[in-house]
Amino acid sequence: MPPLCVNLIITIFCFLVSSPTSHGADDEFYTTCHEKTYDCGEQIKGIGYPFWGEDRPPFCGVQGFKLTCKGNENTTIVIEKQEFRVLHINQSAYSMTIARADLWDTICPAKFINTTLNWNLFDYGPHPHVLNLTLFYDWLPDLASYDHIQERSHFNTTVEELVKQGFEADYHELDKIQACNLCNASGGECGTNTTMEAIVN
Repeated sequence: MPPLCVNLIITIFCFLVSSPTSHGADDEFYTTCHEKTYDCGEQIKGIGYPFWGEDRPPFCGVQGFKLTCKGNENTTIVIEKQEFRVLHINQSAYSMTIARADLWDTICPAKFINTTLNWNLFDYGPHPHVLNLTLFYDWLPDLASYDHIQERSHFNTTVEELVKQGFEADYHELDKIQACNLCNASGGECGTNTTMEAIVN
């Protein structure tokens, strides 16, 4: 074989090997997740992985982190079948401030339930930022118990105001979030393979 043909074949082979490949659907997912963040009202803007909802499709986030925008001003999240208002999200600290939606307009809801988080995804924020607030309904304490409760109470606010301040919840899918941070630092975008429940970089 003449040397010119060998050089031509080697040149074509090197060109084919070094050319970037296109993954079709992967590129579409990357573009979608990269361009679409979750936005709702004035308070919650530019929210990315692990959250999804509204214009941000499920494959851009993680199951359990779906956000819903109500009236283009209030964001909600459902945790353990209970709806919470999302008051703030701090993505760099992996935390959010949430308040029970059923107690927002009244502290006397139609159905009495305890606040429960999905411990696989969330945890209460660090003490002393989160304090336990127990509401007793149809209960008359004896005076000794009431005095003890009064001594521990140091709030200069109403119960309604305390409920509307919400509480901090940390989200701790840290293995996925840390992998996502590395991916983003290299120019990638995070998402989830919703079929396999795995992170996709």
